[in-house]
Amino acid sequence: MGFCGLCRWGAVWLFAGAGLLAQQAPIPRADELPGQPYAIRNKWVIGGTGDWDYLTLDPTASRLFVAHGPTVQVVDIESGAVVGTIGGFHQAHAVVLDDQGTYGYATDGLPNPLSGRVLSSQGKPVEFTYAGGVEVFDRRSFRIVASILTTASLRALALDPQTGLLFALGTDLSTLPPPPEPARRRRANARPQPSPPSQPSLCGTSSAYESGRIPESIIVVIDPEKRAELADIRVCGMLGSAVPDGTGGVYVTFTTLNMAVRLDAQRLLDLLPDRDRIVPSTIEFGGREYTYNQVPELDWRSQTKRGAGYGDALPQLRTIPLGDCKEPHGVAVDSRRNRLFVGCNNMKLAILDSVSGASIGSFTVGPGTDSIAYDAGRGLIFSANGGGYGSVTIIRQHVTDDYSVVQTLPTMERARTMAVDPATGLVYLVTTINGANISNPSRAGIPGKVRYGPLDGSFQVLVIGN
Repeated sequence: MGFCGLCRWGAVWLFAGAGLLAQQAPIPRADELPGQPYAIRNKWVIGGTGDWDYLTLDPTASRLFVAHGPTVQVVDIESGAVVGTIGGFHQAHAVVLDDQGTYGYATDGLPNPLSGRVLSSQGKPVEFTYAGGVEVFDRRSFRIVASILTTASLRALALDPQTGLLFALGTDLSTLPPPPEPARRRRANARPQPSPPSQPSLCGTSSAYESGRIPESIIVVIDPEKRAELADIRVCGMLGSAVPDGTGGVYVTFTTLNMAVRLDAQRLLDLLPDRDRIVPSTIEFGGREYTYNQVPELDWRSQTKRGAGYGDALPQLRTIPLGDCKEPHGVAVDSRRNRLFVGCNNMKLAILDSVSGASIGSFTVGPGTDSIAYDAGRGLIFSANGGGYGSVTIIRQHVTDDYSVVQTLPTMERARTMAVDPATGLVYLVTTINGANISNPSRAGIPGKVRYGPLDGSFQVLVIGN
């Protein structure tokens, strides 16, 4: 057999082996079977490059916004075609939309902070350091109309309809352990040098991190009308996702502390500067204009330490421990019944009373859950599980406030984020096709490198319905 034949069979075995490994995670069983089971009804290949994150649906305009690499792709859910692309990101993460159908807001995150010194629009020198920001875009032209810089590297985003405040979740990169240094050849008699002692932190220490420190995060509060940052809220741990409850509260998951919190946006206004007096600076660098202003920092680290119990730690903050829910990520809320749905990294979906913090139930879901969605009109909770084979776990909320798993639908590997259309009940996920790529062809009989990973141009939307 020639080398080309060996390449083909090597690629096949790579594909098969990876498929077998992906199936090692058990498929959770359903407690009852739906009369009309969900299935993958369509697949739209939309292309693009880079990693992806959250999806947001505009059911009125029939548009799906997908944070994908350096862009936000806009997909027409009637045709499956890409009708717009919003560029200018380092790494797009999450999108929220205003109620007027005019503007959208998308978070941007950098792997490393950048610093500079420029003149502001008032002619004053401004020294700035940023690691992310929020891009404001026009939903008709898909053009960015404002860029708000933040010191934190942002990911999740929530808009509270009661106060009109934006809450962006970000990481303080300076509190993360440094990346490992490249391996160097060491002399035989050389002794390893001890690591420098870590700086003390109000968040405490943990052996889970090389530096010994628990990382810190920042909840950035933004006034979308002023297009300006109002305050930074410093908390302990790494943050997961955020969702408004529609009654003036925003729920946030803390992935490294196994808890959630409820921010009272209305009471938070008492701690924020007068929005009418905010005059943000406009700075220009790299051929673009940005909004940047110094804001007060609210230090809530003492209230968000590991082991915080249930209760109102502050008038603006309620902490909710999540029991055996490990590394919580996705979160959804049923404000009518006061129910909180949290996706956990240990293959569980936890249901809690959002008022008392009491556990209502816990259900097994697939591995790698990242996004949780709640369809209030149909009484369904969805968990997008991107680990292993990829699946969506569907849980029924009965009128008696009981819950049961009704279906586990196999999807595709890494299909971990989703959006639900409340009008049609359709569920949208995104992922790529993984396969074997020969990055370098064979030369002079020497085989090229074979790598297993996402295939170029295979990024696609999965449409699920019943």
